[in-house]
Amino acid sequence: MKRHQRFTVVIGNPPYSVLSANLSETSRRIVDRYRYVDGQKIEERSMLRLEMHLQDDYVKFLALSQNILSDASNGVFGFITNSGYLDNLTLRGVRFSLHEYFERAKILNLHGSRQRRASQGESDENVFDIEQGVAIFVGSSKIKLDSRETYEYRDVVGLRDQKYKLLLSETAASVGNKSLSPKSPQYFFVPRDDAGQDEYDKWVSIVNAMPVNISGIVTAHDNLVVDFDDQRLIENAATLRNRALSDDDAREKLAVKDNAGWKLKSAREAMRRTNSDAPYLKPYAYRPFDVRRIYYHGDLVWCDRRNVMSHTIARDNVAIATCRQLARLPWEHVFVTRNLQDDCLISNRTRERSYHFPLFLHGDSRQRGMQTQLSFNDGGQQPNLSQAFLASLRAAIGGESASAEDAFHYVYAVLHSPAYRAKYAEFLKIDFPRIPLPRESELFHPIVRRGAELVALHLLESPRLEGPITVVKGSAKPQVEKPFYADGTVWLDKAQTCGFVGVPEDVWNFQIGGYQVCAKWLKDRKGRTLSKDDIAHYQKIVVALHETIRLMKEIDEVIEKHGGWPGAFVTTK
Repeated sequence: MKRHQRFTVVIGNPPYSVLSANLSETSRRIVDRYRYVDGQKIEERSMLRLEMHLQDDYVKFLALSQNILSDASNGVFGFITNSGYLDNLTLRGVRFSLHEYFERAKILNLHGSRQRRASQGESDENVFDIEQGVAIFVGSSKIKLDSRETYEYRDVVGLRDQKYKLLLSETAASVGNKSLSPKSPQYFFVPRDDAGQDEYDKWVSIVNAMPVNISGIVTAHDNLVVDFDDQRLIENAATLRNRALSDDDAREKLAVKDNAGWKLKSAREAMRRTNSDAPYLKPYAYRPFDVRRIYYHGDLVWCDRRNVMSHTIARDNVAIATCRQLARLPWEHVFVTRNLQDDCLISNRTRERSYHFPLFLHGDSRQRGMQTQLSFNDGGQQPNLSQAFLASLRAAIGGESASAEDAFHYVYAVLHSPAYRAKYAEFLKIDFPRIPLPRESELFHPIVRRGAELVALHLLESPRLEGPITVVKGSAKPQVEKPFYADGTVWLDKAQTCGFVGVPEDVWNFQIGGYQVCAKWLKDRKGRTLSKDDIAHYQKIVVALHETIRLMKEIDEVIEKHGGWPGAFVTTK
């Protein structure tokens, strides 16, 4: 074996680096086996992101190990790596290849990601001093002691010392406690409940219903181009133009760094050709109910997503924001906006990127190939709704006319059904949500009405917001110190001298995506003095969430009245 370098055992802890330095042609090509699933080449919405994930160093070492073991008649493999490949959609080719090669495997998911807690509120520490969660994969190939293929899995969540104790006391043979059956097309290496998948898969994906969409804006340096008001953004622009400052001085003053797609020197040159700031200062949906200002200039914003975002800023418009994949359940990942949208609008957890689905398309800026798929009207604007989706919707409600706004409100309401979120949680976790169609117009119209109410509330445009349910206690200009909740009050300071009295506990706990909204809005203003407008805005948020909870309950009641899930809905492809 040694003479011919046909090694039968490969073990290790390779480096994890998504920004790999191993980018020679040989290093890049070593992962080519992971570009395919079931003989078909993987096509992703973002091929750049797929390539970035495939070029992570640990993925290359997985491929290298497979190459080494392929030269032997049998092999044993054991790696501890970044755990992302266990269920990351873009790395399904990795799972397919490993599953195809190793007949037996034990997978020990040690979790520990700082952004992907295994379950809400559960204490979880990493076995290393790193941010990424980790996992151990032990596999054997071509050692068929019997005809069975076996994949076993175990979650290990908790304190670091507890994980060490388990790792020291158990063997690979003893760790598995759940049987896995990786299946096409995803070949997930984590347990899944597939009950209800057949009915769910027959519904329309939101990306097919609203085909023009894109992930949110990535600035790469929020402190440079995003703020609560325009003044500091204008000052930053002046610093960039200032010829008296060297690039190093400007970099230090603005606290920015170069990255793969943005260079300060080039940005400064571009800004010196920009004489006016006003055209670039835009409202920016930064977090739920938190609209800030952005300096929306193509040479300052790393990924401006202009090909789709242009439809949002062209004229009055509205867009659904949702995610393709979750770091953890529950699924609460949908919101709405009229503005340019941040990539972290709904969540800043790993993988939970916020996609932007505008209702209308304006002007001549259309995504290539989409014109024939979309429904046009005579008003000079183009609804971003596929003809197939609208035709199926109208057929489902007996041929009645359904406006673009009705369809939008229907989708938004369905995504706020607590029963829908719970029943189809496993599928919502791994891909964009799918939209069922109502069996009758008697269900469609009350759902649409509640969807319209939700949209108005979340845009802070509903007349219901004019009646606050909270009372402000303490200073007329309170400063945010450390917000917390106690006895129906959101306190802004430890001494409990000022706060918002009368906030229901379910409102305080309400989540939109990765954010506990009432806490997040205040924490992002730590150290700031709340103005009269800020206070009124926060009171409106409380009312909006209070009404949202009511409407979500009503949506489920209406659906249950018409047959529940899935009986109230038809299936289509």
